[in-house]
Formats: sequence, C-alpha cells, structure tokens
Amino acid sequence: MSRWADVAAMRRFNGLPFDDSDPNYDSDASLEYYIDRAQIAVRSDIMTLVRDDQMSGDIDGSNTGFYVTFYPIADENYDGSLNLHDVTCYGWGDLSDFPTKTSLATSSINFKEGRVVLASAPSSTYDVITCDYHYSLYEMDFDLIEQATAYRAGWAYFRAKYMEVPSNVRIGAQAYRMEDPSTKAKYAYLELMNYIKTELISSWTKKGTKLRRP
Repeated sequence: MSRWADVAAMRRFNGLPFDDSDPNYDSDASLEYYIDRAQIAVRSDIMTLVRDDQMSGDIDGSNTGFYVTFYPIADENYDGSLNLHDVTCYGWGDLSDFPTKTSLATSSINFKEGRVVLASAPSSTYDVITCDYHYSLYEMDFDLIEQATAYRAGWAYFRAKYMEVPSNVRIGAQAYRMEDPSTKAKYAYLELMNYIKTELISSWTKKGTKLRRP
C-alpha cells in the first residue's frame, strides 16, 4: 500500500524513538497501522470523492478529450504524485443499466484543468462517459501532506496507547494532572491543516486556477 508518510516521518515528527532498545520503541508494523488509517482521515479532510461523474465532451467516435465537473483532481491512492492511477473512467451503453458500464483506459490527465484524455476514442454508441476521482480545493503540497499524515498518525497512536492512563493522579493530599501526549500531535495536525486550508487555497486561487468547471 502506498503511503503519504513513512514510519521514519511518523517517528521524526512525533518524537518517537528510532532505537529499538528504547523502552518506548514500537515496531514499524505497529506504526504503519496508524499511518494507513491516518491518511484516510487526511484525505477526507482535504479531498472530496466523486463517483460516476458524467464528463463533458463529444461522444462521437473520434473525440478522446473529456472534462470532469470538479477539479483540481487530487492524489487518490496515496502515492505522492498525480498520475493516471488517480482516475477511473467508464463508458455506459445505457446509464440506467449497470451491466453496460465498461472501464476505459486513459492516456493523459491535466489535473489543474480537469481534462482527461482517453487512450482511444469511445464509441458513439455510449450513452455517457463517467469518471471516479477525488478533487481538492487545496494545492497538493506533498511535503505538507506527509507532515499532516505523520501528525494525524501520532495523534491516533498516542490516543490509543495512553487511553487508559488517568488524566488526574492524587498522591496523598497532592493532585497531579497528567498531560495527554496525543494533545500535542492533535494540535500540530489541526494547526497544519488550518494552514493548508487558508494559505494554500489563497495562493492556489490567485494563480488563476478554477476550482469547478462552469
């Protein structure tokens, strides 16, 4: 499975030990569990899933270029790049008849403009051409996405690891409040996501990129 952040990034951003002799060390496999779930949460925070989007473009047996409704198209499969694996296109012989849905190969994508070029012109007998994809209002800065995924994984990891630790401990007449280590990762994640959703969306739109086709 592709990952926006690897185990080393999760350890680095959350202060987790690299040395397996450290009593607080956890295995790579254990941390990967949290990364896999964290990136699903990150994706849902910055992207929107679109299924069976009816693409615009002439279905005349010679046209290969079609446009999705929402864009920029985003990285759907966590591989840290924008490529042909991020969209799946279909031709429908009859939109109301699911068995007529056929997968269509793609040859290139303009992610900023939402244009998908199919490997060959679909037959004019198709009723519609549809596409499954994710789009985002935020520029795909994969360095920031890696960091966000690492923090989100740390948040979930610490929350699970210290779930049973009491928040308040009393020793005699003295009461002590125990800091929840997930709090730092949580707020680091939320602060970074706020930056992505404010600063990057501003710079993205200033570049003249349209977010939706008219």
